[in-house]
Amino acid sequence: LNLTEIAESYLNNSVKNGWESWGLDASYVYWTDVHFTYGEHAVKGTVDGFQLPDQCKGNLTTGNKVCKERFIWKFKNGIWSPFELLVNVTIELLEGKNETFLLNLNNAEDITEPQMLGLNVMKVATTQYQRCNFSAEVSFKGLFAYKIKERRGDVPDYYSVGIGNINVPGVGLVGDGGQTLRYNMSGTFKRVLVCTKQNKKKKGKKNRKKANI
Repeated sequence: LNLTEIAESYLNNSVKNGWESWGLDASYVYWTDVHFTYGEHAVKGTVDGFQLPDQCKGNLTTGNKVCKERFIWKFKNGIWSPFELLVNVTIELLEGKNETFLLNLNNAEDITEPQMLGLNVMKVATTQYQRCNFSAEVSFKGLFAYKIKERRGDVPDYYSVGIGNINVPGVGLVGDGGQTLRYNMSGTFKRVLVCTKQNKKKKGKKNRKKANI
């Protein structure tokens, strides 16, 4: 879903005499050249919630082997916009520790973490995986602005509009008629367990082999 295209379509349908220019974020001239009035602020995006209900562990097990985990989020209902949508996602590893990843959900088709596993590729013996669903609630709050084509008399040439005036339930965009627009993202989460032929070493012994993947 492309939020910029949908916002432009909204302006095409709502600005009676047409617009000359417009912008969805704070880089637009309305904000940079201080055409705005006191109390107005540009649109910002936030992640309000991120759900991965069962951590997607399934029947995955490391046994007594040296293993590493990789996590892949593949988006089915994603969003493209000028706004970062940052969220910290904490995953409970199979061995009990937690690991936190900072994800940017904006413009994402798939996200893979970590990129490198630090395992010797020649010693990889098995790869297991488990799939499940994830979802995220995001919101956009504030105003975007446009400049009209023809200015008559002493009327202003720049106008702002609350992002919540965009309301397209058919594609999942729900506006409140004011300054808040919400969207639910969703997709599949894949937990990949890569194990080597090596048994885990007892504490106190160090593995001096170089990792190359």
